Amino acid sequence: MNPPPKHIRRVCYTKTGKVRFISHRDLARCWERSLRKAGVAVAYSQGFSPRPRIAFGLALPTGYESTAEYLDIELEPDRASAPLESFAAMVNETLPSGMCVLAVGDVSHATSLQEAVTSCIWEVRLAAGDRSAIEESIAAVLDADELLIERERKGKKVVDNIRPLITELEVRGESALCIHADLGTKPRALRPDELLRIMSISLSDRVVVRTAQLIDTELARLDPLSVDAVSVVHA
Repeated sequence: MNPPPKHIRRVCYTKTGKVRFISHRDLARCWERSLRKAGVAVAYSQGFSPRPRIAFGLALPTGYESTAEYLDIELEPDRASAPLESFAAMVNETLPSGMCVLAVGDVSHATSLQEAVTSCIWEVRLAAGDRSAIEESIAAVLDADELLIERERKGKKVVDNIRPLITELEVRGESALCIHADLGTKPRALRPDELLRIMSISLSDRVVVRTAQLIDTELARLDPLSVDAVSVVHA
């Protein structure tokens, strides 16, 4: 007898304000508590220590904000689940301040978010800065054939060329400056702090916000809900 098909619900949500300082592990616990309070029929793994079947997308560095976080929730196939139209309102009542469901959809198959996402859009909002100096730094980055940084991988120091991971880079705004960056995630995600270090821009007095996560398709780059969801409801 074949097992029943999995029912996966994909959620797009925010992580802003003070909640940006909680770790990825604490974020997972927060979601588990909130879904339990909201009465969501989450499926659990088998074995001695069952765990809720929740899969997160790319981890957001602690201290960064986001208006485009994603997670997949597997629902119990033999229990009634809240319709998409009321799901966001139910869950938002239990989430802490700064976390809010923006959209939710039922996906046709469980593509791993961590494997599927190929790039992220970032905004680095600066409290102050010299626009001309930032523009010169951006021009130097975009004109470079390679940009080498030292990273640690499995306890060893390695040198990576991050230039292929920078698709777009520009400064926006007038009095309040913002660096807009489109950064790749493969084979290893380029973080905004690594980019700023190459640009010799101070990491203090800034807010970093992830505004989009994108997946390459044959025709375009789309957000994870547009790629896999068979139906989507925006909160």
